[in-house]
Amino acid sequence: MLRSILIAAIASATPAVTSAAGECHADANSVSTTYGFAAQGVATADTAFAPAGPFAQAGTATQLATSQTSKTISGTWSVELGQNDTHGYTPDVAFGGTFQIDRATCTGEFYVTTPVALTAPAFHVVVVADGDEVRVISAIPNLIVAYVSPKRLNGGASDQAR
Repeated sequence: MLRSILIAAIASATPAVTSAAGECHADANSVSTTYGFAAQGVATADTAFAPAGPFAQAGTATQLATSQTSKTISGTWSVELGQNDTHGYTPDVAFGGTFQIDRATCTGEFYVTTPVALTAPAFHVVVVADGDEVRVISAIPNLIVAYVSPKRLNGGASDQAR
């Protein structure tokens, strides 16, 4: 029941990402950028990303689209962040992987390949405002994270093309 309430709360708090015509306008250029973010969460058990207990993060996430079809955008992503958790403050945490975004819905799955490879998606994202923001939830077991809406930083690949 708690899971249903959480899903309903997320769905109601997430703004529509499509235009009035019901179209997603994401393309390889608009998602190839760097976002700044902050996050708070709790690890319900030790994970490769945080020890059990509460944690906070702040950093940047960079996406680079490497292919685009009429249906999907695929590429690589990397994160650099500082993290404060039950083991103390750790600067310069880095990890990354691959992603695929559905061009019809502006939703995507992000997979981690480093420091540990996960076979299931690590993050589910929704591209908002043509790539100016993204909404993110963790799909990593035992890692519950509330991300403050990541926003595009100036100077990203798509910013230079604008």
